[in-house]
Amino acid sequence: MYVIYMNSEISCVVCHTKIVLNPEEYLEDANYVACDNGHYLHIDPCLKMWLIQSEFCPVCNTKYSEVILDRYSKKSQIEEVLPPDIPHEEAEIEECVVVIDKLNRAKKLLLEQKYAASLNIIFDVLDHDDPSNEEAKFLLGKTYFLSGRYDLSVATLMRLIKNNYKYPLAFYYLGKDFESLGLDDKALWAYQRSYQNLTMILNESSRDSLSKSKLSKILEEVANIIEKLTSEQSC
Repeated sequence: MYVIYMNSEISCVVCHTKIVLNPEEYLEDANYVACDNGHYLHIDPCLKMWLIQSEFCPVCNTKYSEVILDRYSKKSQIEEVLPPDIPHEEAEIEECVVVIDKLNRAKKLLLEQKYAASLNIIFDVLDHDDPSNEEAKFLLGKTYFLSGRYDLSVATLMRLIKNNYKYPLAFYYLGKDFESLGLDDKALWAYQRSYQNLTMILNESSRDSLSKSKLSKILEEVANIIEKLTSEQSC
């Protein structure tokens, strides 16, 4: 693991949106990575999307390090969905790869604020590939929130938590939805549930350091929001 000693903005070589390189930030704590020649891209979703088709940098064709490939390769992404300790049919693996690729592309479009295009891909997954896919359902709720369609986001995320009460960040976006709708009581309830879920998730030993770093920052944000809403309600 190494430290980045610069403080500048560059563009992701896949989605071309800005990446801010922070001084003394460990790579495992950031959502970006670089090949040995310094070509940067977002880890989620850009690197993951690219590694579905190639293990080489899209700019200079240098093979990514074994550390990067061990964490984010096509095989690693499949194992996050399909348990690696049991055999799977080739057709099942291919179907899994198709869904992973589509959801990575939907996330990329979210980064680019192309919400309609992202929704089209998410609906394609839910309508044709995997109607029960929880990640797709979460992305649907998140996309509705980001595009300002708060009522649809609430309805989508409420259906998700009904099936999986502990889904990461579902309550977090519900809180944001309720805040945007001016429903502070419901927002406080959602943020409190989010705080409980995030605390539990951060104690899981299986979580990688990148995930834990992101969730820790969100947990801190949620704690501040809860304090603010509680203070306002007591006035």
